Amino acid sequence: MGRPRIGTPEEAAERKRQQTASRVRRLRARRAEALATTPPADTPPAPVVPVYTSSPIASMRILGFVERIERLETELVAIRSRNPTLAAAYATERTAVQSELKAVWKELEDIGFSAAATREILRLRKMDDADRRELEATVALYKQALGMD
Repeated sequence: MGRPRIGTPEEAAERKRQQTASRVRRLRARRAEALATTPPADTPPAPVVPVYTSSPIASMRILGFVERIERLETELVAIRSRNPTLAAAYATERTAVQSELKAVWKELEDIGFSAAATREILRLRKMDDADRRELEATVALYKQALGMD
């Protein structure tokens, strides 16, 4: 009997273009919604106070940032792993996600969180628990051997 025919390659490419356009519209709507909630430009910026405490509010904020960054990076990886012949069709979507990711990093730094520490946390979260514990033990051992404790 065979597989049912889904359509010509041109029809498949058109469906992909429509899906990409739909995703870009959703990303733009999300971005516009986020920009609508930001204060107007004429209001003075809030003072930047470095966050050094482990208060529940600070923990929730950093967790929110980390989860947003992980979600955007996952979207970016998914976009990059799509069909390379349609890369031009995905360029606008990729650019939108990249600019959103850049805005999240800027917001994180503007609030007073350390970007370097956040990158390290993101790297550690990607690791398996056993691998992370092993790495931390090895680093502690090396620091002790070098007199860095």
